[in-house]
Amino acid sequence: MIHGIYEWSRENREEMKKGWVLQADTSRPGRENRVDSLGLEETVRNFNRACGEGKDSEFGRAKESLAPLGSPPFMLLSWALPW
Repeated sequence: MIHGIYEWSRENREEMKKGWVLQADTSRPGRENRVDSLGLEETVRNFNRACGEGKDSEFGRAKESLAPLGSPPFMLLSWALPW
């Protein structure tokens, strides 16, 4: 911890051990990972479309920070976070 801000480990290895980050080898990870697969697919599709258009109307990210999500593995933030 630095000034009360959590410092994430390289490649999320420690957070995966803690159950905070889940790794999925597909965009349809299923119930075993407590993930809404259809919602995740739609989110990835919408984000990739925004990247192609160069405009993030949902979160207002700068064009140069947009890069489409491609192939797995996907890292998913778990609902098990301590905060």
